[in-house]
Amino acid sequence: MVKNIIISRFTGSLAYYSFVPFLAIYLVKAKEISQADAAIAVSLLILSGRVSSLFSGIVIIRTGLKRLLLCGYAGCSAVCVLLTLLEGCVALSLASMIIGISFALCSIASKILIAGLSQGGKGLKAFGYLNVAVNVASALGTVIADQTSRIYINLLPLLAGVVLAATALLIAKLDEQRLPLHRKKLEHVQTVSGQIRMRLLFILASLSPWLIYGFFFNGISYQLATTSATGHRVSILFSLNAGLIIVFQTIVLHYIDRIRKDGLLWVSCINQLVLCASLMFYQLDSFEALIMFVVVFTFSEMVWSPLNDYLSAEFAGPDGRESFMPVCNFVWGIAESLGTFIGISGFNTLGKNLPIVAITVAAIILATHFALARAAKIGIGGT
Repeated sequence: MVKNIIISRFTGSLAYYSFVPFLAIYLVKAKEISQADAAIAVSLLILSGRVSSLFSGIVIIRTGLKRLLLCGYAGCSAVCVLLTLLEGCVALSLASMIIGISFALCSIASKILIAGLSQGGKGLKAFGYLNVAVNVASALGTVIADQTSRIYINLLPLLAGVVLAATALLIAKLDEQRLPLHRKKLEHVQTVSGQIRMRLLFILASLSPWLIYGFFFNGISYQLATTSATGHRVSILFSLNAGLIIVFQTIVLHYIDRIRKDGLLWVSCINQLVLCASLMFYQLDSFEALIMFVVVFTFSEMVWSPLNDYLSAEFAGPDGRESFMPVCNFVWGIAESLGTFIGISGFNTLGKNLPIVAITVAAIILATHFALARAAKIGIGGT
């Protein structure tokens, strides 16, 4: 069953990466809106999705996991097709928000399913395989979108709509009787003050990867479009990221899985510090520097992507996943949305201040991880 969920997440991610990273360019070139309006629409897509994920636990309880996934993918498919007919910043922003909500609800539902279906300490590996699937979709999606935009950019939302419709058909074939039931009332989840403190510290300690993720993955296509760089560089960078993950993710997981639970927090800390250091290589006028940045970022992603999902499930506990994992996704989404806005509209202003930003974020990472380790007594057994 975990395999089926990962396959559906792959096709859903294929639709996402064949459109959303190119949404700003689509809105500016095909819909002829301003750069600022395009940045707002893309940021609203990310932010609205994360806000809706905050309430996904209630939605899951009322609708069920299969129905949520089916309606989410089918509805998103319809809106993508409708997007080709809409005009004006307000209408396009509203459509972008609906797309963001649909993707977010389906994403958190898939994660909760994987956490519930992965027993016997297999959750970390399952989230790692999910990361591989998403990155394969990222590589294929961006290459397809890049080539499609060269032929006729108006086809981008239609292409995403077709893939999403196929994903909905895959979900429709899932055996609902085999899915874990998540119908506990959220008010029955008991949380002591110490657990709340640890959960808040964990959220703060896991923000930086999403900030940098939004800055790069959602902003790089527009950043390079404003320079003299050729368009194929975006697909090369995305393909490099996905290719490295496909080849090395299982190897990285093998070593992480051997680390005791009380060491995972420090793995997260060191990994995020390396990720901050990679900002030193972020230079649009040097493709070699961008490649170096992507390599460092990718190996960091192989750690923080599955580890954050796994730790969020561990801190939540079996009875708190529907409430805490959506909160994590919500706050991560705020960080990603902020990074996206900076990557699209604020990059020129940020300029040479990236090293200062990196040092500041690194200090926050150290402080939050030390506080979290102390609160959890260097372990996560208290959850």
